[in-house]
Amino acid sequence: HRDNKLADSKAIVQYIKPYMSLADHASVNLETQIADQEPTERAPKSVTFYSEPEILAALSWAGIDYVSLGNNHTYDYMDSGLQSTLAFLANSELAYSGAGIDENSALQAHRQTIKNTQFSMLGYVGWEGSAKPTQTANKRHGGAAYGSMANMLQSVTKQVAENKVTIVQYHGSQEYANQPTGVTEQRLKSALDAGAALAIAHHPHVTQGIELYNNKLIAYSMGNFIFDQNFSATQHSFILYVWLDEGKFQRAEIVPIYVKGYKPTPATGMHRYTVMKRLTELSKQRNTLITPSG
Repeated sequence: HRDNKLADSKAIVQYIKPYMSLADHASVNLETQIADQEPTERAPKSVTFYSEPEILAALSWAGIDYVSLGNNHTYDYMDSGLQSTLAFLANSELAYSGAGIDENSALQAHRQTIKNTQFSMLGYVGWEGSAKPTQTANKRHGGAAYGSMANMLQSVTKQVAENKVTIVQYHGSQEYANQPTGVTEQRLKSALDAGAALAIAHHPHVTQGIELYNNKLIAYSMGNFIFDQNFSATQHSFILYVWLDEGKFQRAEIVPIYVKGYKPTPATGMHRYTVMKRLTELSKQRNTLITPSG
C-alpha cells in the first residue's frame, strides 16, 4: 500500500529473515527493475517487472547481502529502468553484479572479502533475447551480462587469475522442466573447470537437481522465491546453504521453502516432503546423494 510500502515489503520476507541472517553472505536473484514510478521506456515484450525501492531495504533487513542482476527482466524498461535500478542499488546496502550500462561493466564482478577470504560474484543471463534492443548489454546500450561460453570463461578466468574465490550465478534453461538444458550444463561445468568455486542457476520457476561435479556444487534451478505463480510446482523451492573453506566445497544444506501467498516460508509437513522428494530424486540422477539432517 502506498502509505505503508516499507512495512508491507518487510512482511513479504519476514519468515525467511532468520534463515538469511544466519549466512556470512546471502544472495538472491533480483528479477525486476527498481523505480519509484513506472519508467518511461518499455521493452517490446509481454511481461515486464518493476518494483518500488522499498523492496531493497526489505531485502537488506531480511539479511540479504548481494543480488544478481543477470536475468531476463533486468532490462524490462530499458536504459531508463536500468539507470534507476543501478542508482537505487548504489544507495542501498545491497551489493550487485550481472548488469551494467555497457557490456564491459555488465561483466564486472562484485568483489568482497568474507571471513578473510576474497570472493568475486558474477551473474549472467543465458540468452540475448529476440527483441531489439537485446536484453543483454553491448557496446550500444546497457542490460544484463550475456552468459555466452566465451563471456563466462573470460570473466571467470580473470577473477580466478587474481586469486578470487569465484561464485557464478546463471539464469537460463527451459521453464518448468525437470532437467537443465545441455547448454546450461555445459556452461556451468565449464565455468567450474575454469576455476569457479560454485555455480547457482535459476529461471525455470521449478526446482531442478543438485550435482556435485568434481567436488564442486552446481544447483541447476532454485525455483521461485518471491513470486505470484499459484500452481503447486512453482510454490516449492529451497534456500541453499553452502560451506566453503578457503574456496573449497565442504558441505551444503537445503532449507525447503513453500511460497505461501507470494511469501517464502519454511516448508513443513507435506510441503517439506514435496520439496525434498523432488530434489532427492533429481539429484540422485546426477549421482549426488541428499540425506535428512537435524
